[in-house]
Amino acid sequence: MNKLIIALVAGTFAVVASAQAPNPKSTEKNQAKQAEVDAATKSGTDATSTMAREQKGVKDAKAAKGTPKDLPTKADKQKAVQGTTTQAVKKDGSN
Repeated sequence: MNKLIIALVAGTFAVVASAQAPNPKSTEKNQAKQAEVDAATKSGTDATSTMAREQKGVKDAKAAKGTPKDLPTKADKQKAVQGTTTQAVKKDGSN
């Protein structure tokens, strides 16, 4: 049984490894197309607007890192929930 499991694992590994190998029969035209797709993919991910948004997000996160929380204690959170619930009940009761 152990030999069967080992053979299955080795076979699966061989199939996966061969599936990832480049196709030696691919034509130069297909390889050129693939290079063009790769270049377009890389340029799309390195867009300056995306990088600018990421940098702005990092800057905003660093600026907000040291600020205190709006509701620091459990009692503050409970008061906020109670106030919201009370307002919702008043609105439903007036119908």
